[in-house]
Amino acid sequence: MSVGRESIKRKTMERNTMRVPDVAVRPAGPFAMPDAGSVLGLDDPRDRQVIADALRALLRERSEALAFAMRMADQCGRPRPDAADFALTDIIRLARIVERIERDGVSKRAAVPADAR
Repeated sequence: MSVGRESIKRKTMERNTMRVPDVAVRPAGPFAMPDAGSVLGLDDPRDRQVIADALRALLRERSEALAFAMRMADQCGRPRPDAADFALTDIIRLARIVERIERDGVSKRAAVPADAR
C-alpha cells in the first residue's frame, strides 16, 4: 500500500470529531457512573402504560418467534432452540416490575384524599 493510501485510510478510521454548536457533553471519567435512580421513567402513568404495552407486544413477538423456530427445527430434524435465547423470562420479569409499580402507585394514590391531590 502506498504512503498516500495509508494516510487516507488512517484519516477515515479516525473518530469523527465534528463540533455541534450549543451542545454540551459532559466528559466521562475513567469510572463514570450513571445517575442513581431508575433507568425507566416509571413515575408517569402514561409512560408506564406505554412501557407495559411495548413489553406485551415484545413478549408476543418473541413467543411467536420461539414457536416458529421450534416448528422449523422439528420439520428439519434439528435440535429445538433454547428458550433462554429468546429472553422470554427477562421480558416477563420486566413486565411484572411495571405492573407492580402500577399497582403500588394506584394504591398510594387511592390512600390520598381527592382534595389533597
